Amino acid sequence: MKEQEAKKKAGATEKKGDDEKMDEPKDESPKKEGDDEEKKEDEADKGAKPNSGNGGETDKYKWTQTLEEVTVFVWLPDGVSSKQLDVQFKAQHLKIGLKGQTPLIDGALHKKIKTGDSLWTLEADGAKRTLQLTLSKVDAMNWWSSVIEGDAKINTQKVEPESSKLSDLDDGTRSTVEKMMFDNQQK
Repeated sequence: MKEQEAKKKAGATEKKGDDEKMDEPKDESPKKEGDDEEKKEDEADKGAKPNSGNGGETDKYKWTQTLEEVTVFVWLPDGVSSKQLDVQFKAQHLKIGLKGQTPLIDGALHKKIKTGDSLWTLEADGAKRTLQLTLSKVDAMNWWSSVIEGDAKINTQKVEPESSKLSDLDDGTRSTVEKMMFDNQQK
């Protein structure tokens, strides 16, 4: 398969039945006005632009993320107490609601979480209530495109990673980065 792709890129001929056809060269003409619209549509297919916390927002919650964890803010009815809440998180499932009522959120998580390292708190601002969940990612090296599968996605290619310290990196990565920094300083 790789051989066929290499032949196509080189402009080699490819047999189709008894006829030989020359692969058509790629169109390298200047961009047209429609190209920008197609690019915007492609980006829209990948998801929305992340918010300032590298997350997104739905009609039920707002979320942010770092490489290590996802923080979800769920808007609750005014005056709700923690005793009225039914919050369940499993490695790949999240369910949030008020006891005896239809859940506000009930679905499969985008990726696995560490349930033992995840927690929730109820934030109060007067009568206004917000449930804050902090979900610890199992795979702390990937960005999530959504919290719940099926909800609106963000374009993870547009995420702006937080700055990290060299000491946060593993030995192999740290030595590679240090070498790149040294090489860059020598120029």
